[in-house]
Amino acid sequence: MNIFHSKGIALRLFLSFSLSSVLIFVTIMLSNYFYSKDKTERQIGNHVRSIITSSVNKVESVLNGVEKIPENLANVIENKGFTLQELGDLLCSTLRLNDEIYGLSIAFEPYQFKKDLLYAGIYCYREGRGFRLKSFGSDNDRYFYQDWYQMAREMQSPQWSEPYYEEKTLLSTYSVPVYKTRGGKRHLIGIVAVDISLEWFSDIVLSTKVLKTGYGALISQNGTIVTHPDRGLIMNETFFTIAEANKDNAMREIGREVLRKESGIVRHHNLFGMDAYLYYTRIPSNDWRLLMLFPAKEMFQDIRDLNVNVAVLGIVGIILLAITSVVIAKGITKPLRRLSTTAEEIGRGNLDAAIPEVTGRDEVAMLASSFGTMRDSLRQYISKLTETTAAKQRIESELSIAHDIQMNMLKKIFPPFPDRKEIDVFALLEPAKEVGGDFYDFFFLDEDRLLFIVADVSGKGVPASLFMSVTMTLFKAKSSADMSPDVILSMVNNELCDGNDSSMFVTVFCGILNCCTGELIYANGGHMPPVIVRRDQGAQFIDMPDGLIIGVMKDVGYSCERIALLPGDRILCYTDGVTEAMNGNREFYGSERLLEVIKKAGQEDLQGIAALIMEDLVFFADNAPQSDDITLLCIEYRGR
Repeated sequence: MNIFHSKGIALRLFLSFSLSSVLIFVTIMLSNYFYSKDKTERQIGNHVRSIITSSVNKVESVLNGVEKIPENLANVIENKGFTLQELGDLLCSTLRLNDEIYGLSIAFEPYQFKKDLLYAGIYCYREGRGFRLKSFGSDNDRYFYQDWYQMAREMQSPQWSEPYYEEKTLLSTYSVPVYKTRGGKRHLIGIVAVDISLEWFSDIVLSTKVLKTGYGALISQNGTIVTHPDRGLIMNETFFTIAEANKDNAMREIGREVLRKESGIVRHHNLFGMDAYLYYTRIPSNDWRLLMLFPAKEMFQDIRDLNVNVAVLGIVGIILLAITSVVIAKGITKPLRRLSTTAEEIGRGNLDAAIPEVTGRDEVAMLASSFGTMRDSLRQYISKLTETTAAKQRIESELSIAHDIQMNMLKKIFPPFPDRKEIDVFALLEPAKEVGGDFYDFFFLDEDRLLFIVADVSGKGVPASLFMSVTMTLFKAKSSADMSPDVILSMVNNELCDGNDSSMFVTVFCGILNCCTGELIYANGGHMPPVIVRRDQGAQFIDMPDGLIIGVMKDVGYSCERIALLPGDRILCYTDGVTEAMNGNREFYGSERLLEVIKKAGQEDLQGIAALIMEDLVFFADNAPQSDDITLLCIEYRGR
């Protein structure tokens, strides 16, 4: 059977093992990669700096030695007079003692060696295994206009020249001014220069290796390539000519940085044809730059190889973990599948289904035991539920009957007195539960006097409905034509107080309307003030006399108030289920909002006014559940 059946625990366990292992492994791999990369960069950087510093020190030691030679010759010439022949011998003997230099020369300012000589210069240089001495200077060879001479003369200090080729030999010249003191002032009389071959530079620089294919190079102070493994670049290219040829602004910026700064490191995707790192530093003696280049891929090759090996081992480990998770999942899910089958049988109603035996004391065995307990509990629960459901159905049926009985006690046919044209009456009641405690009633005491009542029993449900039935019956029984509303309230109050152990009470508004004269006499038993709608003066709450709620205390006195209704005037009575209706924010509907709705209703008929109030209540509640019974009683006096 497939252990991944229905994408259950086995699959989730397998995926959890696999995905968590992959996540952990990838996290470790990445952390190790970036840590190793950073450490490798620092180590290789330190190694390259050590190599380039060592190379610069080698070059400096040679250059410093070379610089001493013309400087010493200049001191000798300044302090002693020589003939050209003597100077030539001095130059050649010095050249024999210094293998690192290629040639020595001295050239004088016009008419400074002899007053009749415009040119006076001699040069001793190596030729094969020997030396050669020659004079130079003529109208075709005006040496004092050449760079090696001009730079030292104009700067009045020793200067290194840019590299140049002389008879296929790459040279650089170090020029030192020679002075004579005349009349207490030093006057320039000539330049002593030493030529060195740059071949030994190449030997030092190119012998330096970084990683597998990294190499060194040398550029002059103007950026000209002096040494490089590609000899075609030497003296033919600079950073800037290469950048211009490739339209590479980044290469141009690198050239500027290298010539401007003492040292540093940069990386470019096309440094001399490869993605490479470039370390550079300045040679103090001649302001040239020593470069070290090596491919970027070689820096991290060992890290990549290590990561590949770790990745292979990690994948093998994840596969082994996945296989282990499959085996574990199979051992867990087999009894679970059997329990699942049993659960389906129980779910279909077979409470006699056998619970599979699971050995051991692990969670699965505990689950099997719990299944057995659940099955037995279900039997008992279903038995009790059947009894409870039957009882609930009986209660609901009885509540439904009680609701019908309660609603049938209220007048629901409107208009209730179609033959009485001097008045119109409309009422409605919306209980919050199946049965409630609100009620209204109206009936004639005699030919002209209409008694009407709106009441609200404390609480809700069956107790309130029973108390409401008793109260409503008492009002009908105790009311007579010779009684005023305050007397009726007193009598009903005393009757309710007897045997009221549950301490329930009723708020009541009771009024008697004379349909002939329009006089309204009313009394209040702790109820909400009704709204009177004058035909020509708008709506307002009527003044209420003081009066205690009904059913709390015997022998309480009540008082009456009188108002005269004109034809077209209306009285609207209600319970607190209207004004205390709440929305989802637990805000009350309020008396002022009720008054505004009644004012907007204008000349609507009584049923229309009640409908507008109920519609506004529903809008205000905004799907919040009804919290109390809602009762409205509207009476319009039309007159005869």
